[in-house]
Amino acid sequence: AGRLVYVASNDTTVSSYSVGAQGALTGINSMSFGDSGFARDIVVAPSGAFLHVPNGNGTISIHSVDGGGVLSAGNLKDDGLSTLIGFAIAPSGQFAYAITGTVGINVATYSVGNSGELAAVGGTSASGLYALAVHPSGRFVYATDPTEDLVWSYEIDLTDGSISVQSDPVPSGREPAELTIVNLVSQS
Repeated sequence: AGRLVYVASNDTTVSSYSVGAQGALTGINSMSFGDSGFARDIVVAPSGAFLHVPNGNGTISIHSVDGGGVLSAGNLKDDGLSTLIGFAIAPSGQFAYAITGTVGINVATYSVGNSGELAAVGGTSASGLYALAVHPSGRFVYATDPTEDLVWSYEIDLTDGSISVQSDPVPSGREPAELTIVNLVSQS
């Protein structure tokens, strides 16, 4: 299918587009992610075979993607969590992590099945977290804490996906929001 672009809209649809050689977009299809609140993000599995749309009401819509970029109707994952704020999938595709507004479980951990289905396997209590990213090695999760101006580092247990605080948080700029991880390539 080449390059694809996915767009989540406030009308509760997610759409797929192919990207032409000159960058022009061509619509492929759109699917509803149900009456599930607004989309907070779109996270594509490392395999490209499915995508997750975490929603503002605490649900996650899961869509499979065929080889041509066509989206399937979504299945809805609802664990009774409150607002989902951040969502990431480990590079292995085995585990996913969600920052929630749920008291007591602020980073939910999921195992990811072959069809993108999510099974809750635990969670970690933390407060004030907003965004998260998984290190390309799949061994660490980083999360911003805008309430305390910090960035937290968690270690992933590669057998069950659980996370634990790796070290003391580091200070950041005022109210850190988003974060990303970049692999630097040396220039010769």
